Amino acid sequence: MSRACKLSSTLVALIALMPIMLAHGQMFDSDGHSMFFLRQDPFFLEEIWAHGWYLMYASFLLFNKLSQITGIPPKFFFNLLGVVSIAGIAWETCRYLRLRFGMERGPACIAGMAVLAFPIWHVSLASFFISHLFCFWMFMLAVNLYRQNGFFAGFFLLLSLNLFSLFPFAVGIACVEFLMTADRKNWFRQGLRVMAFSVALVVWYAILTSLVSVHGVSGSYNAFAFRFESLGYFGIFSALFVTLWFGISRISTREESRRLLLILLSFLTLCFFAAFAYWAVDRPLLYFRFGSFTSRHTLLTCVPYALMVGVVCQYVYKRWGGRVMDAVAAFVLTVSVVLLYQGYDHKVAALLFKDMLTYSLEQIEAPPSGYVSIVAKGFKAPQHVHNYSVNKCFYKAYGKAAWMANGFWARRGFAYDEPSMRELYAVDDRSKKAILAFEVTGDVFTRYDFSLENFHQEGRLWYWYNYLAKDYSSFTPKLKKS
Repeated sequence: MSRACKLSSTLVALIALMPIMLAHGQMFDSDGHSMFFLRQDPFFLEEIWAHGWYLMYASFLLFNKLSQITGIPPKFFFNLLGVVSIAGIAWETCRYLRLRFGMERGPACIAGMAVLAFPIWHVSLASFFISHLFCFWMFMLAVNLYRQNGFFAGFFLLLSLNLFSLFPFAVGIACVEFLMTADRKNWFRQGLRVMAFSVALVVWYAILTSLVSVHGVSGSYNAFAFRFESLGYFGIFSALFVTLWFGISRISTREESRRLLLILLSFLTLCFFAAFAYWAVDRPLLYFRFGSFTSRHTLLTCVPYALMVGVVCQYVYKRWGGRVMDAVAAFVLTVSVVLLYQGYDHKVAALLFKDMLTYSLEQIEAPPSGYVSIVAKGFKAPQHVHNYSVNKCFYKAYGKAAWMANGFWARRGFAYDEPSMRELYAVDDRSKKAILAFEVTGDVFTRYDFSLENFHQEGRLWYWYNYLAKDYSSFTPKLKKS
């Protein structure tokens, strides 16, 4: 890797991934999981174990032990692993493009930087997602190793398959191998190898799912529910294929056009298999849901995205030279970082909101144990603040889980009354423990108006200062019993 590429990649990584290291609060499902660190109770990790996410489970145990030894909060270790994993994915993707597609160093480097700035990494602020990133990194490492060392490639592949969506993506990688290496002499042998590998994956998946419940405690999580409407996303990928084909083939020789066709077919293949596992369980690919964590389903598409960026940059370089290629790269990376920070800003708004709620609770006397309705006054609450997240605010403020509060996700803007609160918590004791209401001793209903000034649920870049400095003066948070 050239010095310029190293420096550019380092700069992009610092800009794109720094917010991951800055976050010290948990988000989404990990608001509940992190109670394991506070209570040392493995109950709060049972959901992870029930889904068969054993690497994720092991990471919670490992980082808990490291935290006890070093005094460093577990979130730091999750953040660090997330950043290292994303950097690893980018590096291995760059290598893959060079090894498999013969991409030149400059365009491959730009493609790697495009992975670093892929606009969905804001979901990494939730610790549960970090093990998925690690698995993906191990998978790309296995892809690049298999030509050199089959044993280690097999080891890393088996390790990575704890992220179950990698099963179909591995088939996609194998199909690309066929497209890029098959000719008149070896197509039958290569085809048999791809089929054998795919069958082996199917058999291993069948064995694994017979031993491990991948559908969680409920038994219905990620159940098969394919809808043909999901293929609309594949139509978008196909449109990109047609556009690139007609645009680039016009400036290429016949041999280059043939190779380009194979590369673009590989692009479509990777797009399809990157999305297949999520389409199969009716999980749409939504890149721009900045306030939620839905865009995590697009994780694997960063590889075909990098391939597309690299191909465009390579052909721009051949046609117009390095300066134009650098301008295209700068544009793509700038747009990616701006989109990525839209997600970061939404997330820091949620982190800040929960901290201000905790702070406001600390300023008042604890309400009687029971139901607590909190109504957002004068602002719109962030999207992914669930009831268990609010219950955790009570726990942090008062040191116990004796309240059943509403969240701000399912019924946004709704003012919960006593009947609706009772309906919300009409669950068994085990479920109440899972949503952090396991020390409730009464059923008194209390309602508060929570007011904030100049607060925007989509966030602002400077919210990071307020969050890190614990400076809430700009928002004047206040809880008032109503």
